Amino acid sequence: MPDSYKSALLDTFSKFAENVTFIWKYEADDILRNATTKNVIFEKWVPQRALLMDPRLTAFFTHAGLGSVNEVSYSGKPAILCPIFADQMRNAKMLARHQGAIEFSKFDLNNAEKLEKSIHQILFDEKFAENSRNLARRLENQPIKPAELLVRHCEFAAEFGELPSLDPYSRQMSFFTFFMIDQLLIFTVMFGAIFGVFVAVLKFIARRYTCNYYFGCFVHYFVMSMTFVIMGYCGFSTYFTIRAHRGASTRTRQLQNQLFQALVLQTVIPSIFMYIPTGIMFIFPFLDIDLKDNANFIVVCSFLYPGIDPLITIFIIRDFRLTVSNIVKGRGGGAGSSFGSSIGPSGARTANYLTGTSTSGHFVKS
Repeated sequence: MPDSYKSALLDTFSKFAENVTFIWKYEADDILRNATTKNVIFEKWVPQRALLMDPRLTAFFTHAGLGSVNEVSYSGKPAILCPIFADQMRNAKMLARHQGAIEFSKFDLNNAEKLEKSIHQILFDEKFAENSRNLARRLENQPIKPAELLVRHCEFAAEFGELPSLDPYSRQMSFFTFFMIDQLLIFTVMFGAIFGVFVAVLKFIARRYTCNYYFGCFVHYFVMSMTFVIMGYCGFSTYFTIRAHRGASTRTRQLQNQLFQALVLQTVIPSIFMYIPTGIMFIFPFLDIDLKDNANFIVVCSFLYPGIDPLITIFIIRDFRLTVSNIVKGRGGGAGSSFGSSIGPSGARTANYLTGTSTSGHFVKS
C-alpha cells in the first residue's frame, strides 16, 4: 500500500478520536506502527469472527474477500468494502446492494474527505446497521440452511448414484459438434463466396468508374453481404434451436415458430425494399441503362420500408395482433389481456439470500 494511502487512513481515523477506536490488522513492521494516533490499535493477527460477533463492534472495513463478506453478512454488522482485485469487486457490489454496506474505490484511499464521509455514514447512519441486521436475520432463517442442503444432496447422490437425466448432453458431444464447427464452416463458406463476388465486382468497377462510385459500391455491397451472412447464420441457428426444444409446451412452440417466421420475413423485407432497389443504382450503369423517372421507385421503396417492416411482427405473432386489435377497438390491453403474465408461487423455489439469485421460477398466465 502506498504511503499516501496509509497517511490518509491515519489522518481520517484521528478525526474520530473522541468516540471511536480503530483496530487495524497490520502485519508489517514499519514506521506506521510508530504513529501517534491514539485511537488506532495495530495488531498482526485478529480473530476476525470473534471480533465481528462482539457487541462493541460498530462497523467493519474490509477488502471484500468472499470469506470476510460471508462472515460480516452473518454477523449483522455494517461494513465499508474496498475491493482490490478478482472476485472482490463482485462481492462488494453484492453486499452493498442490500444497503447495509458502502462500496469504496481503492483509488480513493488517498482522498481523506471521501474516506471520512464514508466512515461517518457507516458509523452514524442507522439505516446501515438496520439493513445489516435484517440481512443477518434472513440468512439465519433461510427455509433450508446451506449445511442441511449440502448434506441432503450428498445423501441423495449416495442413495441414487449417477443419474443420466442430470448429466449434460454436451459432455457426450464431439469436439466438432461442441464448438459448432459445422455452423462456422457454413458461415465461412458463405462469407468467402460473397467476398469473392464482391472483389470481382469491385475490380470491374475500378476499371470503368471514378473513386466515388467505387467507394459507394464498396459500402453498399459490404453492408448487404454482411447482413445476409449474419441473417443466414442466425436464421440457421434459430431454426435448429427451435427443433431441439421438442419438450417445450405447445404454447411455447407456437410462439417460437411465429417468432422464427417473423425473423425470416424481416430478413426478406430489407432485401426487397432497401438492398435490391439501391443495388439497381449501381448495377444499371454497368449495363448502360438510364433509369430516368423510374429512379423515383427507389425513393418510394426506401420511404415504405420503416412502415412495412414492423407490420410483419404484428400480423404474424398472435399476441401482438390481438393487442393491436384491442387497441383499435378501444378496449386497451389491461391486466386481463392475453399479453399479460405474472410470476406465480407454484412449484419449489430455492434462493440464495445473499446474492439474490434463484434456481427456479414459474410463470403462470394471469
